[in-house]
Amino acid sequence: MLSRIEHGLVSPSVETLDRIADGLRVPISRFFGDQARRTDFCHVQSGHGLVVDRVGAVADYRYELLGHSLSGNLFVEPYLVTLLPDAEPYVTFQHPGLKLLCFLPGEVSYR
Repeated sequence: MLSRIEHGLVSPSVETLDRIADGLRVPISRFFGDQARRTDFCHVQSGHGLVVDRVGAVADYRYELLGHSLSGNLFVEPYLVTLLPDAEPYVTFQHPGLKLLCFLPGEVSYR
């Protein structure tokens, strides 16, 4: 069946596309995008990230969105988080998924 679809001999149903997407672990929308122009990265020049007001964010934490990832089911949003001089500890912050911490200048306790 896959060979027949790839060679344009058969038009798959939405159900078939859904099964193929599940097997490949990609969203079904991947089959409908313009793959020739798609990139799975973005470049953000230093100082040009998007400043984001996050709902429920603690005062004196500044969030700057630096990019995104479009690959498969992996959802990545890298932020530059700046703790301003009066920033208090944020002991209840948690979310599912991947965490990557890269500390630039300064000192912080993380657990």
